[in-house]
Amino acid sequence: MGIMTELKKGWQLVKFALSFLALFGVVACAQTIPTQTHIGLSTSQQVSTSNWGNCGSTACAGGAGNSASFTMTTGVASPSVSGASLQLSFSSPASGNNGLFYMKPGACDTCTWILYDFQWYVSSSAANHEADSFIFNKTNGNWDAMFGHQCNTTTGHWQYANQTSSWTDTSMSCAALTAGAWHHVIFYDWYLPTDTACTGGVPCEHFGTVTVDGVTASWGGATMPATTLNSGFSAVYGCQVQEDSNANATVTMYVDNYNCWVGK
Repeated sequence: MGIMTELKKGWQLVKFALSFLALFGVVACAQTIPTQTHIGLSTSQQVSTSNWGNCGSTACAGGAGNSASFTMTTGVASPSVSGASLQLSFSSPASGNNGLFYMKPGACDTCTWILYDFQWYVSSSAANHEADSFIFNKTNGNWDAMFGHQCNTTTGHWQYANQTSSWTDTSMSCAALTAGAWHHVIFYDWYLPTDTACTGGVPCEHFGTVTVDGVTASWGGATMPATTLNSGFSAVYGCQVQEDSNANATVTMYVDNYNCWVGK
């Protein structure tokens, strides 16, 4: 009995060690790819707005006209989750103007899955928001895989798109993204250049799930074809947030604990 007990204990230790190594291997693999960037870290880890860019022209952000007066403020104590959020705002001179804020951490041509994970807060000026867009963009080779996710505040439903398409409506509610409160948002999608199941035999973008404050919904197998890469673009991945205004007003939002992951 003593020997059997010791053998069982030994086997349990082996299983524990194997599980640990497997987990460590996954974590280590993820960390070898420079794919994580945080916004809103502790004050001991300074965040610079040089990590970000913005645009408000119709050529870049779409819309009916050009937005202006972009501001990006780091280390905002309130509202925040971490104690130092990033404030993003712009001035919309008329209804239908958009403001796009983007971050491009790096490149990974062989990566296939995408995890866009962040805290998001829209101020009391939410009445000036026509739509809130959260976009992941991955380019490699000749293809541009842009995963557009948009909460249409008029219909209260999620929409999706690629780089050149119009927005496709879904029955998924985005009403949980209320103003004046922090929301934890996670998008999980995947893209494999050799998967040419989409129309035209081009690489296929697979929209996976969206999670808001712990509640996960599926995009129902939605796919979009990747588009031809613009000749002026290079291989890169990045995360973007865009606000579409429906008034002559200043539109403000905040992000915190901002993560832009890719992996394989």
